[in-house]
Amino acid sequence: MRTSILVAESDPALAGTFVEILSSGECNVKAVSSLEVAIMEMEKEVPDVMLISDQLSGGRGMELCREVRQTRGEDDVPAIVFLTGDSKRQELQDPSVRVDAWLRRPVDPILLRSAVESLLDRRKKRTPSNPLTRLPGPLALSEEIERRRASGENFATCIFCLSTGPAEAYRIKYGQLKFTGMVRLAAHTVSACALTHGGKGAFVAHRGTLEEPEFVVLIDAEKTAELEKAASEEFEANAEPLYDRVDREEGCLVVADQNGRRAAKPFVSLQARARVAEKVGSTGT
Repeated sequence: MRTSILVAESDPALAGTFVEILSSGECNVKAVSSLEVAIMEMEKEVPDVMLISDQLSGGRGMELCREVRQTRGEDDVPAIVFLTGDSKRQELQDPSVRVDAWLRRPVDPILLRSAVESLLDRRKKRTPSNPLTRLPGPLALSEEIERRRASGENFATCIFCLSTGPAEAYRIKYGQLKFTGMVRLAAHTVSACALTHGGKGAFVAHRGTLEEPEFVVLIDAEKTAELEKAASEEFEANAEPLYDRVDREEGCLVVADQNGRRAAKPFVSLQARARVAEKVGSTGT
């Protein structure tokens, strides 16, 4: 069965380029230019992947994502959004939109193809996921590691976590519900950056507790430094709205110490806690 890809792009030249890049004997790529037509196409056939421009004729690409997720219940259709210079990445964190990855214009053809192939690969390997972040859990991670070892693949394991002290201070100050939003942001950031910076076949899983989550990425070893840098920077750029006005103005978490006196904690950061390279024939963890 051929893979179906829906491209929603208002610029005819760009739409043609995307179709040319992605069309092959195994892919059926259809391009539309407006929000209305995109929704009509969704009614005819649900695609395997959606590629959506943030700015469409008749509305924004985010609205198409929201329509697909909420109204039509197609929560598992992967979506990549093309961002313009004025687009706000914070909007992509809205659970009602749920974008899998975003690419800045001008879009690199090789990066686009790699991102689409990785999304399709993820969908084929879909397993029971963490209910909070929708990422595969520990069991799926163990199975994927064993599969890669058995096939003789060289890969690296990157483990991301939230900075422990600041994360705990944030949870105490803002409450569990707001902290859950922080965890979702971290998961989305790691997943999206693995897709765009990790090369084909990057695998992302969620393990650990709600208070101390870990996001584990199986990735090409030569891509680890690039992924770690991108994920850290993306998280920092998108986390600002999760703090109140006082904290944003102070540039830190303003909390009370054990004696009730004013104290300051650094903002929560996304850190690469460990990196382990796997070699062919290795049996280590």
